[in-house]
Formats: sequence, C-alpha cells, structure tokens
Amino acid sequence: MNAPNFAKGRDSADKVLHYDSQPKEGSFESSILDGTKQLAPEIAAGAIEFHHVWFRYPSSQAESWVLKDFTLRIEPGECVGLAGESGCGKSTVTQLLYRFYDPQKGYITIGGQPLREFSLQSLRSHFGLVQQEPLIFNCSIMENIIYGKASASA
Repeated sequence: MNAPNFAKGRDSADKVLHYDSQPKEGSFESSILDGTKQLAPEIAAGAIEFHHVWFRYPSSQAESWVLKDFTLRIEPGECVGLAGESGCGKSTVTQLLYRFYDPQKGYITIGGQPLREFSLQSLRSHFGLVQQEPLIFNCSIMENIIYGKASASA
C-alpha cells in the first residue's frame, strides 16, 4: 500500500543526492561561471535584451533547440507576457535571465551590459520569480511574501 509513496520518496532522494554532487554554481568546475561586477540599480533598471540567442538543455539531443535565434527587447517599466504551447521556451527565457543556464549562441544584456559580467548574487537580487506552481507555506500571506527578505515592508 505504501510502495508508491516509498518509490516517490526514493526518487526525490536520488535527485537531491545528484544535485549535491554537482559542481557549485559559479565555481570553475561549473558551466555557469560567476561574474565579477556588481549589478548597480541604475543598470538593472535598463532595458533587457536577448541578442540572437540559441539554447538547448544539456541533456537534450543535438538538434533539439528550445530557442533558435531568439531576439527580444524589454524596455524599462514594460510588462511582457510570453505565451505558447508547452516546450516552446517560455520558462527557458526566465532561466536564462537568472543565469541558471547560459545560451550556447548569442548573448543577453541588461542596461546594455552583458549579463555574464555580473555576479550571480547581485544579478538575482534585482529580480523576483514566481514559479508556474508556486509553493505556499502554511502561514499568513505577508509571511509568505517576506520569506526571502525578512526586512521587507508592507
């Protein structure tokens, strides 16, 4: 009766152990190298541009590009929605912006400067992310909102 739950738990543990054995993000062993510059607020407030970006996930087949020659400019203050069928690259655009991955071809800039130049911590500190299936803790809405930054105000 508990076999399905045991199997799910075992699979989850395998994933955690796999991640734990991976090179630390930003280290020389990692495919995502940490930049050296701090992303200043005035640069972060600039336009975000994807310049002829090509991307496929490391585990995918050689010719299965998720993004092919993708170009996009988002002006400061502009609200952009990405729509399309499953697998067309909507989430990938966000993952590239956060530098969870780097494009195989092309590049991304913010405020006219290449994203790769900025430290991962300083880059990510300027953005908020709500996943497609957000995790909500069993507490107040305010406590859920300030979870990542306890000094945030209402």
